[in-house]
Amino acid sequence: MSKVLIVGEFGEIALDLRAYLSLNHEVFCTTRLDSTNTLYLNLADKIFLPTLRINDIDFAIFAAGITGESKCAASSEKSELINVVNTIKTLNMLSSLAKRVYFISSSLCFEEPYLKYYAKSLYIQQKLKVENYIVNTHSNVFIIRPTKVIGSTNSRFIEWIGKAKTRSVIQVASNLKFAPVSSFKLANVIERHFSHSNRLYFHVSSDCLETYSNVARILFKKLEISAKLEEVIIENRYPQNTDDIIEESKSDLNSINLFPESLDQVLDSFLSLFLGASNDM
Repeated sequence: MSKVLIVGEFGEIALDLRAYLSLNHEVFCTTRLDSTNTLYLNLADKIFLPTLRINDIDFAIFAAGITGESKCAASSEKSELINVVNTIKTLNMLSSLAKRVYFISSSLCFEEPYLKYYAKSLYIQQKLKVENYIVNTHSNVFIIRPTKVIGSTNSRFIEWIGKAKTRSVIQVASNLKFAPVSSFKLANVIERHFSHSNRLYFHVSSDCLETYSNVARILFKKLEISAKLEEVIIENRYPQNTDDIIEESKSDLNSINLFPESLDQVLDSFLSLFLGASNDM
């Protein structure tokens, strides 16, 4: 049984990773609520003094920070402190505490031709700053670039199910790029990498090209819920037509997807939670 430390506390990805990894490992999670706790770590602290009094960590997972362009742009100074300055300090600390450290980045941090579409994205700039620091500084810190991550704690699906039960209109955001990956698959990939691989970067995605809206439609069908579903496209980030985007995505998945996963496997990771809820309708 390995000893695992997760930075992220109540984040959706961190919660699911903790649930999955706790089945086979001794899992600890940092907290930002109690400054007297031996695992206190708050990335928002301007005077950054985490305690982290813990030894013999096999691997640590960094799944914290401000996510999304809008939240970063709303407070650029705060997001720089959290996503870059204190993230780097934390990774330095974790690198000395654990045999391996996994930094969860973003699939949008690709080389050309993808990155040029995000040149003005503060969120991606911050992710890349940390990635560049890792590459130039630490040999035991590994970068994971997952696609959109979904799991049993995903607030969007929970919200959609609640609205669907009242027959409300549901708006689903999508960026038309890449298939969502389950958080449990993400945990499995980390376990396998820890045991068998030294690859510095690795991407994690499903092998089915689906958007959130498609996943929501399939989920509602499985739950026998009839509701009006509207898709909202997030900006026009890709200056190509949809067919080109799909072809590029298929090529990406063929070349970088190390651990294929079907859409059914994505849905199964949280479907049972909603099946119980749907029986109450």
